[in-house]
Amino acid sequence: MPEVELVGLHRLNVGGKVYEKGVKTPVDFAVAFALQNNPRFKVTGLDTRAALDYRETQHRPSGKELFDAINDANDRLDVDDDESFDRSGKPALDALARILGYPISREERDAALNAVEKAPQAPKQVDTEEIKAAAAAAAAAGKPTGGVHMKKAGKPASADEAAADEPKVTV
Repeated sequence: MPEVELVGLHRLNVGGKVYEKGVKTPVDFAVAFALQNNPRFKVTGLDTRAALDYRETQHRPSGKELFDAINDANDRLDVDDDESFDRSGKPALDALARILGYPISREERDAALNAVEKAPQAPKQVDTEEIKAAAAAAAAAGKPTGGVHMKKAGKPASADEAAADEPKVTV
């Protein structure tokens, strides 16, 4: 089983696990491969047959599966860690690669972030019987049944009525 050792800082939290300087911590192959290119860690145990078998069985997804994996990794980033994001505020490529376990390109990251689709909304079901009943009730009451109805504005009969129509400003 591979082991990782923190070499730079006294203590570091990565992926919800706290690593201490100089302490060899056993990890699974996915974490070991993800941390192997991180300069803060010394990773041992990746030269075994089991590690090679693990690497061969892992595959890098493509298409929608890759976009879903990138978006899932984006959701798992630590928002308080400045190294999780680049200067433009997008997820950092190396931070995503640590979570995913394989490198991705800038184009793949951007395409995945832009491909987040909103769930299509089902069209509203219209109850035509309800509409017909409401229109019949409005017609029976003498009310207009559809469209936009506007009253033609006439001139006020007196100056008092004209002043009543204007808004009053009080201070």
